[in-house]
Amino acid sequence: MHSRAFLRKFKPYEWELSNEQIAARFGLKKESILRFDTNTSPFVPEELLDDLVRVIHELPLNQYPDASYAALRQQVSRYSNLKPEQVIITNGADEGLDIIGKAYLDPKSHAIISSPTYSLYQDVIKIYGGQYQNVPRVKEFEDNVDGILRNVTAATKIIFLCSPNNPTGNTTRRDTIEHLLSKADATIVIDEAYYEFSGTTVADLTHKFDNIIVVRTLSKAFSLAGARVGYILASKKTARDLNKVRPPNSVGVIPLKLAEIAMNDTTKMNSLVRIMIKERERCFKGISSMRATKVYPSQANFLLVKLLDRDPSQVHRFLMSRGLVVRDVSSISGLRGCLRIGMGTPEQNDILLKVLGEL
Repeated sequence: MHSRAFLRKFKPYEWELSNEQIAARFGLKKESILRFDTNTSPFVPEELLDDLVRVIHELPLNQYPDASYAALRQQVSRYSNLKPEQVIITNGADEGLDIIGKAYLDPKSHAIISSPTYSLYQDVIKIYGGQYQNVPRVKEFEDNVDGILRNVTAATKIIFLCSPNNPTGNTTRRDTIEHLLSKADATIVIDEAYYEFSGTTVADLTHKFDNIIVVRTLSKAFSLAGARVGYILASKKTARDLNKVRPPNSVGVIPLKLAEIAMNDTTKMNSLVRIMIKERERCFKGISSMRATKVYPSQANFLLVKLLDRDPSQVHRFLMSRGLVVRDVSSISGLRGCLRIGMGTPEQNDILLKVLGEL
């Protein structure tokens, strides 16, 4: 038996080095390494874990979860101001993207990506045999609406947008999305993984349009990256179609309970988001004041930093040697000279700013 031929040339999504690998490479203690490269929350959700401990013995770990995830769908529907029938629970946002790929893509299909952006979109397209066109963003990384529409063909099934965009941090304007929804005969997929840091959403448009799908996650604002829980928001009609290709039990009992606890009271999450937004603005000012550096405004929990006269790969390696891990995105088209820096705790950010100031 042979695997599919495309795998021989397929380059999968690049995983981050583990703390163990970094420690071994640079002679560091793994406990001293600070991660600014994954865009996850720096805060351990201790209150959620305490609540989980109180109920964990009641969980039916010997049974599959409710395949409809009804309890969590109800909570997400309240949080999103949509109907439960418009909510699909997924094993992280990445499974949400995979479900969309299953439903819409085949070897005859075409998709459009507003780039630079999250690289998994093109991986999903390739895996399901489709073709795609990257449409470069314009000034200050705004979506090139005219360019997107020029590239729509009869075979175009999906237009991928990320708002706030990873790794540039800017949002897509609502009127831009509404224009694309009305003009393009394709489904617009909006990745809102960083929604809580911007407060800007178009999820309500699912009441009006069948050709919009919003994908979100609990990995960022809710501090649950390790639990792997996300969700899709769509019209009732579109959600019914997506549910036909959704795996029945991909989210476990423990992650579901953690997500239910988190969604039941979002007070703590909102307070941590406010801290991260404050830190984002503080780091924006601090890094902007450094020599030969441009920092782009961000509505996410990270900053895109352009080094004007230094090699980003060398700076990336220098920071890693000091136990500070950022993301080198300089090899991506349109991001020459750039690093992406996620926000840590105030104390972690103090260390980062101090070391950056030594450059």
